[in-house]
Amino acid sequence: MFPHCCHPPKKFQPVTHVIFDLDGTIIDTETINQAAFRAIGEEYGKKFTVEMKNNIAGCVQKETARRLVEYMDLPITPEECLETFLSFTRDKLPDCDYMPGVHWNMWNRLALSCSKSLDLSEKKIVPKLAWQLGTSHKPNNHYEMG
Repeated sequence: MFPHCCHPPKKFQPVTHVIFDLDGTIIDTETINQAAFRAIGEEYGKKFTVEMKNNIAGCVQKETARRLVEYMDLPITPEECLETFLSFTRDKLPDCDYMPGVHWNMWNRLALSCSKSLDLSEKKIVPKLAWQLGTSHKPNNHYEMG
């Protein structure tokens, strides 16, 4: 007998909610992040490479900073690297572009997931959502859209 996963039900239930990762799925933060990584490296005469990019992809901020310091052999702490990164990106994130193919009008309920701090997530997405979906800030730091 096969496990249930090998024999999906003949009729699926309708999808009622969808959760997406924010960075790199909904909005293009990679362009801004890579510019920040290059600038940090250049400040110390180092080069941010494709190999480094591949080794930090998907990491949370603190781990990204730790790896950048290690891979580029930077003479700063991971905390200093992270602060430099945040200073570079903070004002640029509200202007980042949507990823190709993102269309807000197709979703009834939408949830976003982001490993970055709430402050940075708000800077990136709220300016885009405010006029398109209408948002209301909730005390539990979640946004209800729709």
